Amino acid sequence: MRQYLDAVRPLIVPSFEKTTSSILREDFSSLYGKHDFHPIVGVPAIQYYTDRGQTSNKGKKSKQAELPVDPEDCYIQIPSIHPRSDRFDNGPAEPRRVFDMTMWQVVLMMECALDILKEGFIGPRSQLCTRILGSFHERWSRSGNELAFARAKDDLVQWYVKKGESRYSKDPVRTFKAT
Repeated sequence: MRQYLDAVRPLIVPSFEKTTSSILREDFSSLYGKHDFHPIVGVPAIQYYTDRGQTSNKGKKSKQAELPVDPEDCYIQIPSIHPRSDRFDNGPAEPRRVFDMTMWQVVLMMECALDILKEGFIGPRSQLCTRILGSFHERWSRSGNELAFARAKDDLVQWYVKKGESRYSKDPVRTFKAT
């Protein structure tokens, strides 16, 4: 994945499913620090694909990389849930809504990037990504999508909770006899 990002050097990278999104969100050191996935879904952030060498904690609680990031190796990551079978049939509305709104973010982010590049932006890549992200946030919140997306994410979390409760509230399929 890092080789792909280094070769293509995209400005915007949508990522799907928890593991891939987590690896990108933590600049390829996700195996060392897991975090909850739902809070980062649809939250664009500037990330780096610089090879940072070995990761160790050096006697501290948090893991540290050997090398600093290169500001020219940045991109904007937009984590999303995986569409799963919804690509082929009508699944539950909650995951589909969050997935669709995340894809709206990708399209809006591309529009912001094109507008800034058409203006003739000259400067470091890190400033370009910061400017694109700022323009995106302004347009996203002004359109009212920010509030709608927050509600959609809340509905998704409630759907997962409800789904988990219904799965665990049923009687077990197998019964075991004491020996």
